[in-house]
Amino acid sequence: TPIKEGVDFVFEQNPELANSVYEALGFNQLITSNDKIVFGHPGIGKTFTKKSNDFIDVDEDYKEEHTMQKILRANAKNTGKKEDLKEWEDYVTTWWNKVKADAKKSGKQIFVSNLPILRMFPQDFDKVITMSKDTFISRAKQRNDYIQGETEDWKNSLDTEIAKIDKSKILTTDKY
Repeated sequence: TPIKEGVDFVFEQNPELANSVYEALGFNQLITSNDKIVFGHPGIGKTFTKKSNDFIDVDEDYKEEHTMQKILRANAKNTGKKEDLKEWEDYVTTWWNKVKADAKKSGKQIFVSNLPILRMFPQDFDKVITMSKDTFISRAKQRNDYIQGETEDWKNSLDTEIAKIDKSKILTTDKY
């Protein structure tokens, strides 16, 4: 069912209202067993959620690969060479395919908050959980991760990619 024009904006501006509506409709469990691959907005509480749920946390369970993709991406940005960008894209694609195969084999869900994965493989996500800019900034400050200007730019990049996802897959919340 398509979302009525303006409703997504109202929900983004008022996550408390969105949560109340979701709960009233019976959607108070953010991640269900049908959600095999979930993008959780950075700062949404993936680490906290992992304490009570058995899922693959791409950033933590594949820490070495996650770090390597960051190094390759930085190198590609610094050199500007097409072959370095291709090497990074190939690495991320191979890594992502391995994560999906491991999840299928283990029967576990995947929870990822990696922007390049969202950007490169938007069709893979069953659910995308996001938050308002104010909530993101507030959480970044609480976690001592806030860098003025950079945090806002990161949020804008996240919102740009999330806007490309089928609206029926997106859930905006302030819960974690």
